[in-house]
Amino acid sequence: GGGGGGDVAAYPVAEDEQGFVRVGGDAGLKVTGVAGRRRCTYAECERPEDSICYILVGAETRDGDRDWDSLRGSVLCSACYSHYKQFGTLDRAQGAGLLVGELVEGEGG
Repeated sequence: GGGGGGDVAAYPVAEDEQGFVRVGGDAGLKVTGVAGRRRCTYAECERPEDSICYILVGAETRDGDRDWDSLRGSVLCSACYSHYKQFGTLDRAQGAGLLVGELVEGEGG
C-alpha cells in the first residue's frame, strides 16, 4: 500500500479571525491572498483592490528595518508594502525623489 500523495493543501495554515496568515518568520508578516475581501488602506494607492496579496501591518512587523508604528493596523497591498520597506514612505513620488537625490548627491565633488 502507498502512503498519502503529495497534497499541497495538507500543510498547516492558521488563519486568524481576520483571515490573515502569519508568514515571514522574523519579519512578523501576516498576509492574505483572498481577492475581493481586501483592499489597500493607503489612500493614494493606485490599485487598492488589485494585488496578489495584502499585508496586515502589526506590532510584530519589522521588515526592512523601517519604523512601522505609524502604519500599525493598516492593510497594504504588496506594492505599497514593498515601497515602504524600500523607501520608508508610502509616497511614490517621495520615494523616487529620495532615490534620485541620493544619486545626485553621490556625484558631487
